[in-house]
Amino acid sequence: MNSDLKNNTLPEKPDRRPVFSVIMNCLNGDPFLRQAIDSVYSQTFKDWEIIFWDNASTDRTAEIACSYGSQLRYFRSAESVSLGTARNLAVAKARGEFIAFLDSDDLWLPDKLKTQYQVFDRCPEIALIYGNLFYIDNKSASRRLAFTKEQPQGDVFRIFLKSYPINLQTVALRKVILDRLDEIFDPELHLSEEYDLFMRILHDYQAAYINEPLAMYRIHPGQTGTRFMEKYPEENLKVITKLHGMEKGFSDTYRSELEFLRAKIAYWEAKAAMQRNDPAGARRRLKAFKAVSPVFQALYYSTVLPSRLWLKLQDLRYRIRIS
Repeated sequence: MNSDLKNNTLPEKPDRRPVFSVIMNCLNGDPFLRQAIDSVYSQTFKDWEIIFWDNASTDRTAEIACSYGSQLRYFRSAESVSLGTARNLAVAKARGEFIAFLDSDDLWLPDKLKTQYQVFDRCPEIALIYGNLFYIDNKSASRRLAFTKEQPQGDVFRIFLKSYPINLQTVALRKVILDRLDEIFDPELHLSEEYDLFMRILHDYQAAYINEPLAMYRIHPGQTGTRFMEKYPEENLKVITKLHGMEKGFSDTYRSELEFLRAKIAYWEAKAAMQRNDPAGARRRLKAFKAVSPVFQALYYSTVLPSRLWLKLQDLRYRIRIS
């Protein structure tokens, strides 16, 4: 565990340097964008800037973003790039001591930044803060709390290999940590770029968890994770490969956690197969992981059900984390 974070001497703040830089990446975010930006302007902690990166949108994104004041700094790509690349371009413009993230279809609760600033101020060893949140079903307008019990904090890397609870919208981190990295977001990743970054940070640094809800994460058909779910297995396998290079003997040190993680990747592959109405393919992907836990055993045997019913059951169990 890297402990020198306590002794970091941050550079002198130039005039008008904000405490937080809020990274907002957007591609055709018109439907929910104004609500998202308004939730930043409604923060009880006022010392922030928004770095708004428009990934070559073709809707009203530019018009909406540019209608706000000088605390929102608008930038635009000449053409659409990968999400990892777009996030890097936005972070490069950040002037804040701390970095926070908000996507254009989600919302922050009013005390989000204030609560996280207080934790950073009293805990200099903390590199990254995440928190609880509400999931909002855009179709039904219902909402539910993500976590009903405290989540891990401190040295969390081993735990997070098996069960990863971080939602990007709740994260704030020290920019000095990003400045030390050779690579921030992997430009080749479209869905797992944040998971890759945060796991690399948490291999060496500590996290804090705030149990009160900090954000609202919107569930809707157009979100990236829903549209491109089939890419999760491939991208997460790449992340695992990268993590192996972080320490000698990685596979032996984290053997059981990696087995569970590979089982989860097999589940995502099986879900994609069931969406293609290929239950035999789903069974092949889950067969090797039946013994990992009763959950995976049940997932394997339940592939005898019709694909539509199996997928409906997965939607119902969305509230329950695989454990």
